[in-house]
Amino acid sequence: MGLTEAAVGAGIMTILFLLAMANTVRPDEARRFESVRLRTVVGVGAFVVVLGATIPSLPAIGDPTAPVVAGEVTQYYVANAYEETGVKNAVTAVLAAYRGFDTLGEAVVVFVAGVAALSVLRQEVFA
Repeated sequence: MGLTEAAVGAGIMTILFLLAMANTVRPDEARRFESVRLRTVVGVGAFVVVLGATIPSLPAIGDPTAPVVAGEVTQYYVANAYEETGVKNAVTAVLAAYRGFDTLGEAVVVFVAGVAALSVLRQEVFA
């Protein structure tokens, strides 16, 4: 899942952002800043406050009692991944054996995003 996010986030989204910036036209070069609505500032501020309020509820870094570390599923994977799958790497065992369909779905998403990016690039080249 992390690999998919990295591929889409770093690769394809960068290309799409560069294309968007290349196709953006500034009608008036002297006008550097656009006006911002108060409603937008309040909305963004509220979002930042909500995100900031969740920080104290996060477990400390390296806390052995954190839910992700001490969860039943995690403990099961760590205890049984090698014997049940025969794969030497625990991460590969989880991605390929236990979450195979999810990983396949993520690969399909990356493929579709790549085809969409190539389609946009092709339209830009031949336009």
